[in-house]
Amino acid sequence: MRRASFFREASGGLAYHGGMTKHEGPTDEAIEISSDRLRVEIARPASLGKQIRFDRTSFVRQVTLDGQQTFCADEDAGGSNGAGLCCEFGISTALGYREAGDGGAFVKPGVGILRRADDRPYAFDEDYPYELFEFVVERLSDSAVELAALPRACNGYALKLTRRFSVRENVLDVTTTMRNEGTRPIAIAEYNHNFVAFNGRPIDGHVRLRTPWVTGAAETGKASLAIEPGVAQLTRTPSSRFHVTFGRDTAIDSDAQSWQLEDAQSGLSIQEQTSLPWSKLCLYGTRKVICPEAFVQIDVLPGKQLMWSRTFTMLGRR
Repeated sequence: MRRASFFREASGGLAYHGGMTKHEGPTDEAIEISSDRLRVEIARPASLGKQIRFDRTSFVRQVTLDGQQTFCADEDAGGSNGAGLCCEFGISTALGYREAGDGGAFVKPGVGILRRADDRPYAFDEDYPYELFEFVVERLSDSAVELAALPRACNGYALKLTRRFSVRENVLDVTTTMRNEGTRPIAIAEYNHNFVAFNGRPIDGHVRLRTPWVTGAAETGKASLAIEPGVAQLTRTPSSRFHVTFGRDTAIDSDAQSWQLEDAQSGLSIQEQTSLPWSKLCLYGTRKVICPEAFVQIDVLPGKQLMWSRTFTMLGRR
């Protein structure tokens, strides 16, 4: 009989708790969950080195469909240190940063307690001094696992963050719960960066994004994109990194919180559907990855909790 696994992780290592046993376990070994068609590899929070940008409960390193088709990649060297379907809270600000003052503490959900270095505005790519939260990893079954960042009080903020990953057929469900255990309201944006590459191929003119959020009003900047209503088509391999923000058209159905990224050469595509309404949609790209980013607003009053979901569907030729 399979025993349930329960891991408690922190910056100093990982300890296993199950029955009467307790021992140190590997922190770099990925967690795998699977269905008949899908295999998902999730990074352990303690395996992510010194990165403090992305939520450590959220790192889906790789998704493999039917044993051979892959959808995720790491970003190029010199990029964001992101990989796969990872998430970030507060790209423009963190909880309590403005009032922290020089050397003061503030909260990066899913990461830990960071310290402000000077009077400059918050920067998501700044190397702030940090202390990681304590993390818990609990395997629920062969097809489901739960990762949690435990609450730690900081200037009135304290939150418990839990992500449950589960797979069924060709679908990955990610359900997130944030419970506000502090005295101050939580108001912060969340998005999945989604570093997508189809079978590891370079991004090129075979890739297109479909969603009602794509309109002719987008500012394409240096992007190698052809824009028409509902479709953003890559025209060639990007010569440099690009970032595009799509505005919200009032004619779009308010329930249209989904996108689909397709690769015509491989016949693969990935879809994302969210339970919360989007505040904006961005598209980031390099030669190596293409990244649809659907932003949602998270508001949780003290003593309350909020649950939301992101559902990813992988499609390909069988």
